[in-house]
Order: sequence, then structure tokens, then C-alpha cells
Amino acid sequence: MKFMRKTLAGTFATIMMIFILSSGVFATELVGNVQYPEFNDTYENPGDFILGDITDQELIDYLGFKDLKAESWYLRYVYIAYFDKIMKGKSKEIFDPLGKVTMAELACISAKVHSKLMVASSDFKQVKGEAWYMPYVRYCYENGIYTNDKVDSGKISLEKAEDWNRAAKRCEVAGMLGRCDNFYKKGFINPDVPLTDISDVKESTPYAEEILLLYRSGVAVGDVNMNFSPMQKVSRAEIAAMTTRLLHDEFKIGLPKG
Repeated sequence: MKFMRKTLAGTFATIMMIFILSSGVFATELVGNVQYPEFNDTYENPGDFILGDITDQELIDYLGFKDLKAESWYLRYVYIAYFDKIMKGKSKEIFDPLGKVTMAELACISAKVHSKLMVASSDFKQVKGEAWYMPYVRYCYENGIYTNDKVDSGKISLEKAEDWNRAAKRCEVAGMLGRCDNFYKKGFINPDVPLTDISDVKESTPYAEEILLLYRSGVAVGDVNMNFSPMQKVSRAEIAAMTTRLLHDEFKIGLPKG
């Protein structure tokens, strides 16, 4: 098993490096799924190209999560998120891909993504007696990933600013992931996507600007109708997909124009 893990990790790293050095962005057009936003179920998935001949079962064996299924749309996103140390399982044998992501977990994931993108050294030290997620929440607040006017004015403490154990909404995911990278400096794979193309997102929708940024950057794709479902709870599989696209340009999705 140790040999297989080293072999898989080495193979992935080699394939990834060769691809990055020899090619530009590899992306697909959007065909989504209404029930599971971020599910691309028709066109070739970029992950299938990047990971080459590594089989789904080999990925599952490497990860060790018994609840992952071969040929599932999210498997290779989960693998990359795990490989990048952005996400881990609920336990040694359970990943829970369709489980909901809490606000605390969103802060943890966002902090790790931002730290990796900014090549910042962060040890996320926990102060004695505080909740496990507070180092990540603090990092997000200090780096402008999470904002709260009441915390700014001293009316409430950062720890009590949210129910950090509740399930996060997709708009809140966009609100935090949309502040993890310098999108304007990097440019967009889908620069011409207008807000009106995302029919269930209006200017008044929470984090509308960040949602649009994620669409334009190929990080969010929504469902078959390009709906984002901003108030829907986000699954662990969906956030694995979005963080993978955010961290690796070759996984970004090109959307159809018009």
C-alpha cells in the first residue's frame, strides 16, 4: 500500500508537471446537473486527461475511503483536494462526498487555499481552549476572506460572529473562495459571462460579485442551465471541485458563449 501511494503520488506529480510545462489551459464546455451543481456529466472531464491511465479504483485504493465510487463525477476532484491537503476525510475510511460543508470547514478550506495560492507560510496555531476552527477563521478574517462589520466595530467577537457549525450556503462559499485569489491579475477563461447569464443570481444576491468572478474564472459552472443555486447547501464533492479548479488552471471549465 505504501508503495502504491508513493507510485500514484509520483505519477500524478510527473503528469501534472509535464502538462503544465507543455500546454495551456485545458477546459471543457458546461453541461451540468440540476441536482448536483458543479457536476459535468457529458463532456470529457479535464481530470480524466490530467490523471491519464490511473484507474478510478487505484485512486480509491490510494485514498482509502470506502464510500467513494468508481466513475463518480467527483472522484478525481476529491483526489486532488486530498493530494493538495485542502480536504481530508470525515474518518480514515469515510469521505462523505455528499455531506454538507459547515462554515467552520469552509473557513478551514478557504484559509488553506489562500495560503497555497499566496505561497504564504501559515501554521494555523490553535490557542489553548479555543475551537479547532478558530485559527482558520482568524486567518480568513485577517486576510479579508471573511468580513463582518460587527466584528470590525467590536460589537461581537469573531468566534461568535457566525454559527460556525451550521451548513454553509453556496453563495457563502463563493464569498470566501472568491477572495482567495487575484483573479483580475491572472485574467479570466470566461471573461464575457454577464451576471444575466446566471438566472438565479441577481445584483441583490449575497456575494453576487464573487459568484460572477468564479464563473468567469472557470471555478464555478453551476447546473445545466448555469444556475448557481446560491442558497443551496454545498456538498463536500462540490467544494472539492471548486477548490481544485481554483488551485489548478488545467481543471478550469470553459463555458459556452452567449
